[in-house]
Amino acid sequence: MWWSFNYPRTLASGSETAEFYYGPDRQKWKQTYSDGSNTETTYYFDNLIEQVNAGSVTDWRHSIYAGGKVVAVYSRDGTNNTLRYVLSDHQGSVSSITTNAGATYANESFTAYGKRRDASDWSGDLTGTEWATLNAVSRTGYTGHGQIGTMNLNHMNGRVQDAVTGVFLSADPYVTDPGLTQNYHRYGYVYNNPLSFTDPSGFACETVRHDVPGYSYSYTIANGYTNSFGETYLDEEVRGWVEGYSYET
Repeated sequence: MWWSFNYPRTLASGSETAEFYYGPDRQKWKQTYSDGSNTETTYYFDNLIEQVNAGSVTDWRHSIYAGGKVVAVYSRDGTNNTLRYVLSDHQGSVSSITTNAGATYANESFTAYGKRRDASDWSGDLTGTEWATLNAVSRTGYTGHGQIGTMNLNHMNGRVQDAVTGVFLSADPYVTDPGLTQNYHRYGYVYNNPLSFTDPSGFACETVRHDVPGYSYSYTIANGYTNSFGETYLDEEVRGWVEGYSYET
C-alpha cells in the first residue's frame, strides 16, 4: 500500500508487517514493525536521534557523526547507557560494530544488491540471534539505509528496494538522463551497477566515493541534481579512476 504521494505506506511478508509515516517534507518520522509476535515503533528526529519503543522498553539511539558519516551510536534505554562504534565500507554500508573498548560486537556483510548474509563466509542467511544482535543497535545497514525486518527490503527514503531481485517496488517518477538506456527501466536500481553507485534518496543515484590513497575519484549524480558537496551537474559526467591516474570522458 502506498500513500497518495507515492511513498510506501504498508509492506507485509509472511508474518511481518511494517508501516511508514512521513512529514510535509516527505521525510520519514515514524515506523511501526511487527514480526507477528512483537511490535516495535520507531520515531525519527532528523538523522540524529531514533526513539525505539519495544514493549515496555524505550531506547533512545543517538547517531554521532564525523566527516558526514555515522561513526558511533549512543544508546540510552533507561537502564544502560551504551556507546558503540560503527565501521562502514566504501559504499557506506555497515561492515562492523564495535564496543567502546574496541572489541567486535558484530560484523555485517551484504550481497551486491543489499541482502544481508553471514559475515563469516558471505553465504547463507542470518540466524534469529544474529538479527536480534544487530537490531539491538541499529536497523541501518546497506548503503546507510534502513533494513525492514527480515523481509530483505531496504527503505531508501523515496522508495523501497528489494535486495533479492535488485529492483525497486515502485516506479521512478523521473527520467533523469534520457540518453542512458538503463534510465528507462523505471524499477531499476542504480543502472544495474550497484558496486559503482548508491541511491541516497530513492530517486537519483550517486557514484561511490573512493577515498583511497593513490586513487583519484569523482562524485556525480544524474542530470540537474546537486550532490551533497554542493556540486551541480547539468550534463551527466562519466569519470573513471585508475591507480595514479585520472581520466574523464
